[in-house]
Amino acid sequence: LPTPPSEQKQKRVRYHIMVDTGMGRLGFDPKARASVDTLQSLVDLERRGGPVEFYGLCTHMAEACEQSDFTLEQMARFKELLAAVRSEGIGVPTVHTDNSAALLTTRLRHFDPSILRQDDFDSRGFVRCGGAVYGQRPAFKELVECSTLSASVGNVMLVKRGDTVGYDRTWTAKRDSLIATLGIGFADGYP
Repeated sequence: LPTPPSEQKQKRVRYHIMVDTGMGRLGFDPKARASVDTLQSLVDLERRGGPVEFYGLCTHMAEACEQSDFTLEQMARFKELLAAVRSEGIGVPTVHTDNSAALLTTRLRHFDPSILRQDDFDSRGFVRCGGAVYGQRPAFKELVECSTLSASVGNVMLVKRGDTVGYDRTWTAKRDSLIATLGIGFADGYP
């Protein structure tokens, strides 16, 4: 017999908070009090039985090379927010800061393992091996590219200024433009 809904355990969505320490793309502001307050709200929701589970705090190195002082600045910003989060009694299960370049730069000394220690329990730490897995870090000559992404042009057409293109009309031509449709979407077998 199936378990009645009242006895079923609710599944939770695990999430990581990205901290923008200098990459300039995504993430919480490490200096803003609102970043800690937002995370606290999410953790409070979790503690009340909500469908979310805080699983980690991370950042992304913009310039992980041996001679970069900027990487040290990024780590300082990250550690500042990490300390603020922990001072609010929020345990951080996972901490990850390093991307492929940081992993491959052998003399890089920015990561301090002490950031994994906290009062209630220790955090896990890991490295995100993104483009290096595919050999896509040109600065590291020992890597060999092992993948290629290509697509065929399926159609070329002229769109007039003001015309819209795409689902929900997401792009508007600012001028008369020549556009190409590539065979690289889900309908073409790319997930």
